[in-house]
Amino acid sequence: MVMAAKPAVAQEETSVLPHGIFRTWAIFAAGGSEYKFNPQGKREGLAHMLNRSVSMLDLESTLQNSKDPQALNTSKQLKDLRTELNNFGSGVGSPKLGDNLFQSDLYADAQADVMQFVFALEYGLTPKLSVGLAAPLMWYDIQANFNTASQDSFHSVMHTVKGTPLESKVKQFAQQAPTSATFRKSIFTDQGYYEPSATKIFGLSDLEGGVKYRAFESTYVDSSLLFGFRLPTGTHKKDPRNLLDQSIGDGQLDLAFQASVDFKITPHLIFLSSAKYTFQTPDRELVVGKPKGSTAPLPDLTDLNSYDFANRKLGNIWEMNFNLRYYMFQHRVALISAYIFQNKFADSYSGDNPVLDYAALSRNTDTQTHATELFLIYSTVADYMRGQKAFPFEVSVTYHHTLAGRNAPDLNYGYARMKFFFN
Repeated sequence: MVMAAKPAVAQEETSVLPHGIFRTWAIFAAGGSEYKFNPQGKREGLAHMLNRSVSMLDLESTLQNSKDPQALNTSKQLKDLRTELNNFGSGVGSPKLGDNLFQSDLYADAQADVMQFVFALEYGLTPKLSVGLAAPLMWYDIQANFNTASQDSFHSVMHTVKGTPLESKVKQFAQQAPTSATFRKSIFTDQGYYEPSATKIFGLSDLEGGVKYRAFESTYVDSSLLFGFRLPTGTHKKDPRNLLDQSIGDGQLDLAFQASVDFKITPHLIFLSSAKYTFQTPDRELVVGKPKGSTAPLPDLTDLNSYDFANRKLGNIWEMNFNLRYYMFQHRVALISAYIFQNKFADSYSGDNPVLDYAALSRNTDTQTHATELFLIYSTVADYMRGQKAFPFEVSVTYHHTLAGRNAPDLNYGYARMKFFFN
């Protein structure tokens, strides 16, 4: 009954606990992904943002942005060589002879494995009102590699310029052509970043609580209302130097309202629908961004103008959940099939740094996912109510599959849940 942890999971029922009854439950979830959905809804690698092709012109620009004097000198030499080759090529029908001398494809791949353990306690205050609190623990294990694949036309260009002063210059460049280490240094370490590598994260996420009220109950229809909150108790903050790092929790207060309705189609078949809206309260946060007009792929962490303690408003979230529940064997076993839709609006940032591009911080922060879940539940609660079992408990296993999305991970996972009732 507490607010579903992000990403959303399906709600199983509208019922509240009887007065004076405690329920404790624990969830263990595990899954992973190496893909995400981009702004157009297409799947791409988690580290796709680091992929690019570097031409001679790009290489000059990359080296020119370096703080290494040797790299700056190399950039000038490359520009002179490229210009001379283009001028020479114009006379022999190859005006881009220098532009096409060298190209390197840079690509990164990443795999994220995620585990979550949630412990919760609920209590029935009255026959119509329950309260609950949940504490989630998170584990992230992210593996990453950064690779380069270079293509050149050294031999054909040297053949074209054979017998001219350019031949020795091209040969010298071929002997000192940039390597993977050159690009890693200019893209990452010179800009204040760590090179992509294995990252392991563990910590307490945001504590969640809720109050659930049975609004209506009849033979065929039940409904409930829920007010929930999420407290900023996450113990790990993202390190901007590590491009693959993740914060545990979002660092601010969330408030949620949910309405749910059960329709009893038959004594064994129940349809549930629910809608939830989460309001993420504004706060202030240290942010890292690019200056206005910048075309650089990443902010320069060594530049103090890249930072600001900005006003932050994370986008609100609305969710829809529909599930069909079928009970068997005198309500001891249930099968549930669920569809979950979640939409998060874009974040917004503002501040006093006249150089920083705050609009870029909000770009592609709106998310959307469509997912399905399949549950198998075994419960002794019905037997306990009939006086046939001494101890009421429930165990369930669930598989969550993301169907489609936008600006969201293509995350699939399974989770197991144990519930115990006592007074």
